[in-house]
Amino acid sequence: MATQCNASCTAMGQYSDLSCVICMLESNSAEERLISVRCDGRQTLIRFSALHENHALSEYLASNPLVVKVHKSCQRKFTNERFIPKKVPEQEIPGKFLRSKVVAFNWKEECFLCSRPVIDRYRQVLTMELHKSMIGVCQRRQDDWGFQVLGRLETCGDLVAAEARYHINCYSYFTSFKPITILDPKTNPNLGGRPVHRTMAEIGDGKRTV
Repeated sequence: MATQCNASCTAMGQYSDLSCVICMLESNSAEERLISVRCDGRQTLIRFSALHENHALSEYLASNPLVVKVHKSCQRKFTNERFIPKKVPEQEIPGKFLRSKVVAFNWKEECFLCSRPVIDRYRQVLTMELHKSMIGVCQRRQDDWGFQVLGRLETCGDLVAAEARYHINCYSYFTSFKPITILDPKTNPNLGGRPVHRTMAEIGDGKRTV
């Protein structure tokens, strides 16, 4: 509570009735005089301070100071929607799997680690503890394979009920922090020539596109 109070006092201490609450200066390049903002003008400033994500000004105005001074040109620009910074759409990082992009997964027929069909040398999840432990491995890996598996695991609340399955080799490689390229049968004869999921191969080759 004391920390919040200190932060609030610091924010409010930046403003005074001797300077413009927008540019924080007593005089600007046009040498305009400061004018007092009336009640309706304050409400407009509060609204636009939120649009500008100027949290310090929002907090100061919410404290209902006795006098609020601005330069007319500063006020005109600040309350013009054309000058509100546009939010840049979140870019998808190449090679990363967004959890929202994870498609419906067949837990009973595909290995939840590599997404290949579970034909031989696989196990079925029989304990709830495995879900938690695998999420921990994903977080420690901090790589593309871990991120993809984590996204998949977070779409299933109960691996036991879903009858989820996984290849024994995939589990060994994943939990021993081997790279995803080890799933390529061309370089790993232990896979017995089973086809690698196309998405997995693209990640290993660095060609994953979103």
